[in-house]
Amino acid sequence: MVVVVVFAIIAAVILLGMAHGRDRARRINCVSQLKSFTMGLRLFANDAGDYPFKLLANATNVPPGLAPFSTNNAADLWKLFEVAANDISTPRILICPGDLARRTANSFGTNGAPDEFSHTNNRLNALSYFLSLNADEAQSGNILAGDRYLTTDPESSSEKETRFIFGQQDFSQGGGLDQKVCWISTVHQGGGNAGFMDGSAQQLTTAKLRESITNQPVGRINRIWLPNTDATGRGNP
Repeated sequence: MVVVVVFAIIAAVILLGMAHGRDRARRINCVSQLKSFTMGLRLFANDAGDYPFKLLANATNVPPGLAPFSTNNAADLWKLFEVAANDISTPRILICPGDLARRTANSFGTNGAPDEFSHTNNRLNALSYFLSLNADEAQSGNILAGDRYLTTDPESSSEKETRFIFGQQDFSQGGGLDQKVCWISTVHQGGGNAGFMDGSAQQLTTAKLRESITNQPVGRINRIWLPNTDATGRGNP
Protein backbone atom coordinates (compact mmCIF):
# COMPACT_ATOMS: atom_id res chain seq x y z
CA MET A 1 0.00 0.00 0.00
CA VAL A 2 2.80 2.41 0.91
CA VAL A 3 4.64 1.57 -2.33
CA VAL A 4 1.51 2.26 -4.40
CA VAL A 5 1.01 5.62 -2.71
CA VAL A 6 4.67 6.56 -3.27
CA PHE A 7 4.47 5.66 -6.95
CA ALA A 8 1.22 7.63 -7.29
CA ILE A 9 2.89 10.72 -5.78
CA ILE A 10 5.92 10.35 -8.06
CA ALA A 11 3.67 9.96 -11.10
CA ALA A 12 1.69 13.07 -10.13
CA VAL A 13 4.88 15.12 -9.74
CA ILE A 14 6.17 13.93 -13.12
CA LEU A 15 2.88 14.71 -14.88
CA LEU A 16 2.75 18.16 -13.26
CA GLY A 17 6.30 18.85 -14.41
CA MET A 18 5.45 17.74 -17.95
CA ALA A 19 2.39 20.04 -17.98
CA HIS A 20 4.46 23.02 -16.82
CA GLY A 21 7.04 22.14 -19.47
CA ARG A 22 4.41 22.19 -22.21
CA ASP A 23 3.02 25.52 -20.97
CA ARG A 24 6.49 27.04 -20.91
CA ALA A 25 7.22 25.78 -24.44
CA ARG A 26 3.96 27.29 -25.69
CA ARG A 27 4.77 30.66 -24.10
CA ILE A 28 8.23 30.68 -25.65
CA ASN A 29 6.88 29.72 -29.07
CA CYS A 30 4.19 32.38 -28.83
CA VAL A 31 6.77 35.08 -28.03
CA SER A 32 8.89 33.90 -30.97
CA GLN A 33 5.92 34.03 -33.34
CA LEU A 34 4.88 37.49 -32.17
CA LYS A 35 8.41 38.71 -32.77
CA SER A 36 8.36 37.29 -36.31
CA PHE A 37 4.95 38.81 -36.95
CA THR A 38 5.85 42.28 -35.69
CA MET A 39 9.06 42.22 -37.74
CA GLY A 40 6.96 41.26 -40.78
CA LEU A 41 4.71 44.27 -40.21
CA ARG A 42 7.76 46.50 -39.87
CA LEU A 43 9.05 45.21 -43.23
CA PHE A 44 5.66 45.91 -44.78
CA ALA A 45 5.72 49.44 -43.36
CA ASN A 46 9.19 50.04 -44.81
CA ASP A 47 7.97 49.00 -48.27
CA ALA A 48 4.48 50.56 -48.24
CA GLY A 49 5.33 53.69 -46.28
CA ASP A 50 3.30 52.81 -43.19
CA TYR A 51 1.49 50.04 -41.32
CA PRO A 52 -1.67 48.57 -42.90
CA PHE A 53 -4.03 50.08 -40.33
CA LYS A 54 -2.51 53.54 -40.77
CA LEU A 55 -2.71 53.47 -44.56
CA LEU A 56 -6.48 53.19 -44.22
CA ALA A 57 -6.59 56.84 -43.18
CA ASN A 58 -5.06 57.92 -46.49
CA ALA A 59 -7.32 56.93 -49.37
CA THR A 60 -4.71 57.94 -51.95
CA ASN A 61 -2.11 55.55 -50.53
CA VAL A 62 -4.04 52.33 -49.92
CA PRO A 63 -2.26 49.25 -51.28
CA PRO A 64 -4.19 46.90 -53.61
CA GLY A 65 -6.47 44.48 -51.80
CA LEU A 66 -6.66 46.53 -48.61
CA ALA A 67 -9.65 48.77 -49.35
CA PRO A 68 -12.50 49.24 -49.05
CA PHE A 69 -13.56 48.21 -45.56
CA SER A 70 -14.38 49.83 -42.28
CA THR A 71 -11.75 50.18 -39.56
CA ASN A 72 -14.40 49.70 -36.89
CA ASN A 73 -15.65 46.37 -38.22
CA ALA A 74 -14.04 43.57 -36.23
CA ALA A 75 -15.00 41.08 -38.94
CA ASP A 76 -12.51 42.76 -41.29
CA LEU A 77 -9.49 42.51 -38.99
CA TRP A 78 -8.07 39.53 -40.88
CA LYS A 79 -7.58 41.71 -43.99
CA LEU A 80 -4.91 43.76 -42.22
CA PHE A 81 -2.91 40.55 -41.81
CA GLU A 82 -3.64 39.29 -45.33
CA VAL A 83 -2.39 42.45 -47.04
CA ALA A 84 1.04 42.01 -45.41
CA ALA A 85 1.24 38.35 -46.48
CA ASN A 86 4.52 38.71 -48.37
CA ASP A 87 6.28 40.03 -45.28
CA ILE A 88 4.56 37.76 -42.74
CA SER A 89 5.40 34.75 -44.99
CA THR A 90 3.07 32.20 -43.37
CA PRO A 91 -0.25 32.50 -41.52
CA ARG A 92 0.83 29.67 -39.23
CA ILE A 93 2.60 32.21 -37.01
CA LEU A 94 -0.72 34.01 -36.45
CA ILE A 95 -1.93 31.21 -34.16
CA CYS A 96 -0.68 31.23 -30.59
CA PRO A 97 0.39 27.66 -29.61
CA GLY A 98 -1.73 28.03 -26.47
CA ASP A 99 -4.84 29.08 -28.42
CA LEU A 100 -6.13 25.54 -28.83
CA ALA A 101 -9.59 26.60 -30.03
CA ARG A 102 -8.27 28.29 -33.17
CA ARG A 103 -7.64 26.58 -36.50
CA THR A 104 -4.37 26.93 -38.38
CA ALA A 105 -4.27 28.19 -41.97
CA ASN A 106 -1.35 26.83 -43.95
CA SER A 107 -0.92 29.50 -46.60
CA PHE A 108 -1.83 32.95 -47.79
CA GLY A 109 -3.56 32.55 -51.13
CA THR A 110 -6.51 33.51 -53.29
CA ASN A 111 -7.49 30.16 -54.78
CA GLY A 112 -10.31 29.47 -52.33
CA ALA A 113 -8.56 26.44 -50.87
CA PRO A 114 -9.80 25.30 -47.42
CA ASP A 115 -6.37 25.74 -45.85
CA GLU A 116 -5.89 29.33 -47.00
CA PHE A 117 -6.04 32.19 -44.50
CA SER A 118 -8.62 34.07 -46.62
CA HIS A 119 -11.03 31.13 -46.76
CA THR A 120 -14.34 31.96 -45.06
CA ASN A 121 -13.86 29.12 -42.57
CA ASN A 122 -10.53 30.56 -41.46
CA ARG A 123 -9.95 34.33 -41.32
CA LEU A 124 -10.67 35.25 -37.68
CA ASN A 125 -10.69 31.58 -36.73
CA ALA A 126 -7.05 31.42 -37.84
CA LEU A 127 -6.02 34.49 -35.84
CA SER A 128 -4.88 34.72 -32.22
CA TYR A 129 -3.52 38.25 -31.99
CA PHE A 130 -4.87 41.76 -31.62
CA LEU A 131 -3.49 44.88 -33.31
CA SER A 132 -2.94 48.29 -31.76
CA LEU A 133 -4.30 50.83 -34.25
CA ASN A 134 -2.50 53.81 -32.69
CA ALA A 135 0.93 52.28 -32.24
CA ASP A 136 3.53 54.94 -32.99
CA GLU A 137 6.89 54.22 -34.64
CA ALA A 138 8.44 56.98 -32.53
CA GLN A 139 7.24 55.29 -29.33
CA SER A 140 9.23 52.04 -29.14
CA GLY A 141 7.39 51.05 -25.97
CA ASN A 142 4.02 50.97 -27.73
CA ILE A 143 2.44 47.54 -28.13
CA LEU A 144 1.88 46.68 -31.79
CA ALA A 145 0.23 43.27 -31.34
CA GLY A 146 -0.52 40.76 -28.61
CA ASP A 147 -2.49 37.75 -27.40
CA ARG A 148 -6.25 38.07 -27.71
CA TYR A 149 -7.04 36.57 -24.28
CA LEU A 150 -8.18 39.83 -22.71
CA THR A 151 -11.12 40.27 -20.36
CA THR A 152 -12.57 42.72 -17.86
CA ASP A 153 -14.89 40.14 -16.31
CA PRO A 154 -14.26 38.44 -12.99
CA GLU A 155 -13.21 35.00 -14.08
CA SER A 156 -15.37 31.94 -13.60
CA SER A 157 -14.24 28.38 -13.09
CA SER A 158 -14.29 27.79 -16.84
CA GLU A 159 -12.49 29.77 -19.54
CA LYS A 160 -15.55 29.33 -21.77
CA GLU A 161 -17.58 31.37 -19.32
CA THR A 162 -15.14 34.27 -19.39
CA ARG A 163 -16.24 37.21 -21.54
CA PHE A 164 -13.43 38.16 -23.90
CA ILE A 165 -13.08 41.74 -25.09
CA PHE A 166 -13.45 41.91 -28.87
CA GLY A 167 -13.79 44.45 -31.63
CA GLN A 168 -12.31 47.95 -31.45
CA GLN A 169 -11.68 49.16 -27.89
CA ASP A 170 -10.28 52.38 -26.45
CA PHE A 171 -7.52 51.77 -23.90
CA SER A 172 -6.50 55.38 -23.36
CA GLN A 173 -5.72 56.44 -19.81
CA GLY A 174 -8.89 57.11 -17.89
CA GLY A 175 -10.97 55.51 -20.63
CA GLY A 176 -12.40 52.93 -18.25
CA LEU A 177 -10.72 49.80 -19.61
CA ASP A 178 -7.13 50.75 -18.89
CA GLN A 179 -7.20 49.58 -15.26
CA LYS A 180 -9.73 46.77 -15.69
CA VAL A 181 -8.26 44.76 -18.53
CA CYS A 182 -6.42 41.56 -17.66
CA TRP A 183 -5.21 38.33 -19.21
CA ILE A 184 -7.38 35.28 -18.59
CA SER A 185 -5.79 32.86 -16.17
CA THR A 186 -5.98 29.65 -18.18
CA VAL A 187 -3.54 30.50 -20.99
CA HIS A 188 0.17 31.18 -20.41
CA GLN A 189 -0.39 30.72 -16.68
CA GLY A 190 -2.27 33.97 -16.29
CA GLY A 191 0.14 36.14 -18.27
CA GLY A 192 0.25 37.00 -21.95
CA ASN A 193 2.59 38.00 -24.76
CA ALA A 194 2.95 41.18 -26.78
CA GLY A 195 5.07 42.47 -29.65
CA PHE A 196 6.34 46.05 -29.55
CA MET A 197 7.04 48.74 -32.14
CA ASP A 198 10.79 48.25 -31.80
CA GLY A 199 10.44 44.64 -33.04
CA SER A 200 10.85 43.03 -29.63
CA ALA A 201 8.37 40.65 -28.00
CA GLN A 202 8.00 39.60 -24.39
CA GLN A 203 5.80 38.00 -21.76
CA LEU A 204 3.75 40.46 -19.74
CA THR A 205 1.95 40.28 -16.43
CA THR A 206 -1.44 41.98 -16.23
CA ALA A 207 0.18 44.94 -14.43
CA LYS A 208 2.75 45.34 -17.19
CA LEU A 209 0.06 44.95 -19.84
CA ARG A 210 -1.92 47.84 -18.33
CA GLU A 211 1.18 49.99 -18.18
CA SER A 212 2.23 49.22 -21.76
CA ILE A 213 -1.20 49.38 -23.35
CA THR A 214 -1.70 52.97 -22.13
CA ASN A 215 1.84 54.05 -23.01
CA GLN A 216 0.76 56.93 -25.23
CA PRO A 217 1.54 60.66 -25.26
CA VAL A 218 -0.88 62.76 -23.21
CA GLY A 219 -4.14 63.26 -25.09
CA ARG A 220 -3.59 60.29 -27.43
CA ILE A 221 -5.94 57.33 -27.45
CA ASN A 222 -4.87 53.77 -28.04
CA ARG A 223 -7.40 51.75 -30.00
CA ILE A 224 -6.95 48.01 -29.78
CA TRP A 225 -8.62 45.77 -32.36
CA LEU A 226 -9.33 42.30 -31.00
CA PRO A 227 -10.55 39.36 -33.10
CA ASN A 228 -13.49 37.22 -32.08
CA THR A 229 -16.06 35.35 -34.13
CA ASP A 230 -18.58 35.04 -31.29
CA ALA A 231 -20.83 38.10 -31.19
CA THR A 232 -21.40 37.63 -27.47
CA GLY A 233 -17.69 37.66 -26.75
CA ARG A 234 -17.98 34.43 -24.81
CA GLY A 235 -16.14 31.22 -25.45
CA ASN A 236 -13.26 30.34 -27.71
CA PRO A 237 -14.54 30.59 -31.29
